[in-house]
Amino acid sequence: MRNAVFTHLLFLMVLLISACRSTKPVVLQADTLSSAMHKHAISHNMQNKPFAELALKQAWLEEHESDFMPALTRIYENTEGLVVLAVIRDRSIYNSADRLNQKTWTTGDVFEMFFEVSEDLYYEFHVTPENQNLLLRWDPAHFKKVRRGEAKFESALIDDPSFIQSKATINTDDNYWTVYALIPYQALDSNAVATNPNWRFSFARYDTTVGEDQPVLSATPDYPEANFHDRERWHPLSLVPFSQR
Repeated sequence: MRNAVFTHLLFLMVLLISACRSTKPVVLQADTLSSAMHKHAISHNMQNKPFAELALKQAWLEEHESDFMPALTRIYENTEGLVVLAVIRDRSIYNSADRLNQKTWTTGDVFEMFFEVSEDLYYEFHVTPENQNLLLRWDPAHFKKVRRGEAKFESALIDDPSFIQSKATINTDDNYWTVYALIPYQALDSNAVATNPNWRFSFARYDTTVGEDQPVLSATPDYPEANFHDRERWHPLSLVPFSQR
């Protein structure tokens, strides 16, 4: 009799544990993230080998925060310019920005791209899940003035909505969103590749969750602290000069 009761209780415990496990949110693991990236690349006809495939991380911390969510990026080149793809895991996908050049890092989730085309010039582009953009052209000295409050943030804005081409898609079933961005060489600098084929780049994100006080930050470089404008840590990008194509 005791053995029968014990067996019955054990069976109930197994059922309870299984039920608890089934209520946990689905987690997009690394292999699923890679699969989503593969589909994303095919959907945009990007079947050539990328310059790089990089995961976002929190290199400035010994361990990722408990709320950290993974993201995977790729960068390609085509005849028009650079193509960036991102697949971004997210529990709460939302950004309230509704027009060009709002301060998107303060309004919700955002994916950020940085491109240094020379020592004196770099660009910062944001894409939200709703495909709103923030477009900035930075001179490093001017950026420091803006941070010190000696110059206006608006002075760095690019007011041309067609400066880059982007598309964002939200996948609510699997809790992730994707970014496609084309950054035309002509927009950045018609002579940029001809005069300096050695660029640098980086990607980052603000992961904002409703009800949480602070966003979770992550980026592709090995930053010693969460400073996304630390250009010395950005990734090298060696392009083929147009004269050699």
